[in-house]
Amino acid sequence: MKRTCLRAVDRTHTPFFNITQNRRGTRSPSVIFLVLIFLFSALVLNAASSREDAYIYVGFLDADKNGINDLFCDADGDGVNDINGQIYRQDIKFSDKNKDGINDFFVDSDGDGVNDVYLLSKEIAVLDFDNNGVNDITGKKYGKGFYSGYLLGKCFEEKGLTVDKFIDENNDMMDDNVRTMIESREGDKFIDENGDGICDGREPKIERMKETQNKQRQENDNPNKKGPRE
Repeated sequence: MKRTCLRAVDRTHTPFFNITQNRRGTRSPSVIFLVLIFLFSALVLNAASSREDAYIYVGFLDADKNGINDLFCDADGDGVNDINGQIYRQDIKFSDKNKDGINDFFVDSDGDGVNDVYLLSKEIAVLDFDNNGVNDITGKKYGKGFYSGYLLGKCFEEKGLTVDKFIDENNDMMDDNVRTMIESREGDKFIDENGDGICDGREPKIERMKETQNKQRQENDNPNKKGPRE
């Protein structure tokens, strides 16, 4: 009668879950597989957590209190940072019909990332490369009609107004007179029918401020002009 010999088989390791060694003393392929899964998961989690911080905003600094950003400015709207001479954007439309060397479509003379001439050109309200609703210069969020241009610098972009004499006694980088104008309350309701981000009840004050500035500019342009004879 033929005998059958049974040999004991070492089943202490399984091919997939063996994270140390197999019976031959070599590394199991599952080790590499698990390591790759771990690294991939770590990369995905890291990318998700730092997605909002991927873009480094320029910032706004006004050490000399002149209403102009010390870090960024594009007074002629040519896509070049006037502070360091670096090109920051190449797709800005440029038109100069009056030949004054200043872009008719986009200007940021105070460097807050908000277009000074947006009310006229309707081009590029805010510098926002990835269109995520965040100002690429200041890092501040904005919405349609609420660009927060008046908060920083000498320009009141929402009304196309530029402050001739910038005053900032409280070091908040906002013109004190503009702040007083914004914070003055003439009613409990906020009405903004034209969607410019400014309460309609405050607009007469802004128009009077514009008229005063225009008169001052005319007087400065004609310093030798004599008044009417008595």
